[in-house]
Amino acid sequence: MGAVKYRQDDVELLLPSFRAVYKRLLARMVELGFEPIAFDTARTPEEAARNAANGKGIVNSIHIYGCAADTICAKHGWQCRAKRCKFFGVLRREGLALGLFIGPKADWPHLQAVPATKAAQDAIRRLGAGEGSAAARDALVRAHLGL
Repeated sequence: MGAVKYRQDDVELLLPSFRAVYKRLLARMVELGFEPIAFDTARTPEEAARNAANGKGIVNSIHIYGCAADTICAKHGWQCRAKRCKFFGVLRREGLALGLFIGPKADWPHLQAVPATKAAQDAIRRLGAGEGSAAARDALVRAHLGL
């Protein structure tokens, strides 16, 4: 077996309702002949701050709350569009079909469990990122996903 080309992030860190839908998305991508990699799921505030400092995200990322995941293609990583691979377009289509939401338009690997609106994201952020608020965040995510 060859070396691992990309790190894989822990899907189990996502809120339970989002995790279930996200796992269905990964399975669907495999059914369609792709090799999806959950590259970035839940982030610590420190990770979010580092990413923001490098121009790759925001300090108060929705990833901190277990509500977002970035998925890349095992074959091309982030270069699918340049390689004419349809991975990201199919990822978005299938994610939307499962009730997920698209984040920033230029952030092709990113899907999330809440709408990309200030009101929806602020509602999650107000609950906090700690374990004590996980059930409340998950209830809000369930409502957004229609579960």
